[in-house]
Amino acid sequence: RALKQGSNEIQSQLDLQLADIYLSLGQPQQVKELLPELAEKKVDAHSLVVLNARVVLAEKRVDDAITLLTPLAENTRLTSTPARHAAYLLAVATRDRVRELERQSVPLGKPTADELWTRQELKQRAILLFRKVIDRFEKTAEATASNLALGELHASLGATERSLMAFGEALRSVTSPDDLRNRWLSTKEFRERVTAAWTTFVNEQKYAEGVALSEMMTPLFPRDIAYEMAAKTQRAWAESIEQEFNSSSATQREALQPALRERWSESGAAYARLAAARKSASDYGTELWIAAEHLMNAHRFEEALVQLDAFLANSPQQLEARGLVRRAGVLLNLDRLAEAEANLKDVIARFGTDPYSFTAQLVLGDCLLEQEQPEAAEKVWRTLLASEVLTAKAVEWRDAQFRLGYLLSETAAYKRRMADASLKDGNTAVALAERREAAARWTEAVQHFDEYLVRYPDGADHYEVRYRLARSLQQLATLQRLSIDSIETDDGRRRVEEKVKTLLERALAHFQKLRDLLLVNHQKDQLDVVQQELLKQTFFEVPHTLYELGQDTQAIAAYSVAANRYPQDVMVLPAFVQMASSFARMGKPLESQSMLQQARVLLGQKQIPDSAFNSLVSNLSREEWREWLDRASRIQTQ
Repeated sequence: RALKQGSNEIQSQLDLQLADIYLSLGQPQQVKELLPELAEKKVDAHSLVVLNARVVLAEKRVDDAITLLTPLAENTRLTSTPARHAAYLLAVATRDRVRELERQSVPLGKPTADELWTRQELKQRAILLFRKVIDRFEKTAEATASNLALGELHASLGATERSLMAFGEALRSVTSPDDLRNRWLSTKEFRERVTAAWTTFVNEQKYAEGVALSEMMTPLFPRDIAYEMAAKTQRAWAESIEQEFNSSSATQREALQPALRERWSESGAAYARLAAARKSASDYGTELWIAAEHLMNAHRFEEALVQLDAFLANSPQQLEARGLVRRAGVLLNLDRLAEAEANLKDVIARFGTDPYSFTAQLVLGDCLLEQEQPEAAEKVWRTLLASEVLTAKAVEWRDAQFRLGYLLSETAAYKRRMADASLKDGNTAVALAERREAAARWTEAVQHFDEYLVRYPDGADHYEVRYRLARSLQQLATLQRLSIDSIETDDGRRRVEEKVKTLLERALAHFQKLRDLLLVNHQKDQLDVVQQELLKQTFFEVPHTLYELGQDTQAIAAYSVAANRYPQDVMVLPAFVQMASSFARMGKPLESQSMLQQARVLLGQKQIPDSAFNSLVSNLSREEWREWLDRASRIQTQ
């Protein structure tokens, strides 16, 4: 009716709008049929050029569209709407020509140098044309669409900074998605193209760019969606660095550690922000949990605790045990031991059938030990190992076995020290009872460590288990040897000597095995600080054990290797003393004196730094060592 009743000018405008609707509906054929009629009505020639070009573009005739549009688009004196449309469409057609060339490439084949050059030239021309649209027609629908296209083109060329600037300009032009009116760009398409750009950044591990783009997405995207994309980017970034960290050498890991924690910190903060924006959503609890986990990875325990408290306040009861156990772990790291103990006991009391009750028992032992309650910790771990429900395949069973063995070996060492003190005070009976208890504890520790290595040869703690197993065997041998003087018969003494030898040979085998395992990883630069210390200890424990076995030649050779490997360690001094003792036992007093003299030289020249004498390894100061060596030298020469 409007077409019939309106003036020629109004009819022309309505015809153009009808054509625009057909094109929006993907019906270029309808427009082709209208074009002759529009020409007869003497519709604006520039508008007809644009309309015709849009039809040609819809039919994928890109070169024809470029030919049609170029004269109008490049006439910079024109500022009319058709001129603006033509300028934008020429840039689009040029970009589409690049895409057409890329589609025509042989699958998996490499384009020739000429083809690459042509594409590069066309991309640069498309960029220039979009840039002209933005400069000539700023704050228009065409400028917004051009900035979006410009962002995509720059990204395809690896110019991420320019890409982000263009995306930012496009996104800032949106004041509200409901008010977005753009003939070239629907809200749905706008979001899809921005999401595609974000996905490409993340897939190409351009995480900083992915975060930056997500921070610009509102108000085109709902705020929580933008937060979600930022959080996902931060998480992918952290996981990427963690993957690199796990496959790196120990030296590289040390360098990567700060960056890794920073990324987990940023990811945790991003998920906390996302959770706060979605308090009523079904994913709220999941996002709180992820935030807490990532903040824990970053060692930001206070902030992790806030997220866990929110998780516990908003999660169903079936997740409460899990949350309380994790909360207790955070409290342990914050040295809030009483609170951690309360949480763990609550889980054990209220959720006895939940798998996390076993984890609670395991961690409760740690908590009690931290509070200097070893008897209570031992009881908890023994109860866990005696469970009829938990099997040896469970991580909790494995870790409880290691912890119990560790505790038994530590309390055995304490009982041994108490026995020595009692003997010094003349309380022989008490000393013997304490030695027997120490021996029983080391014997049980050996059983647990042996079983651990059989069941879990590659368990998380297998290096330390092997070291503690060897040390426990050493200590048992020492206690057996101390009992020889109280045995009246030669046969009894011989049997004890055989036991001592067997124990020491087992200890030696484990020390040597551990040394060899650690050396392999040392050569790959895969040892952390604890493992490096274990390696050093084994280098000295091997000759110590050889010395105890009476294998003096081998002991001297092994001590020399250790001393040359760790010349600045205070453990070198007892090594030289032991070498002197070995030479003395072999009837070589000159060599023995030479070892003591070398030890004095090390002290005098200060090859061993002062800091070494402040460590737990040495109970003697530099001066006390000098006096001790002088006294030992005088005794040998008498």
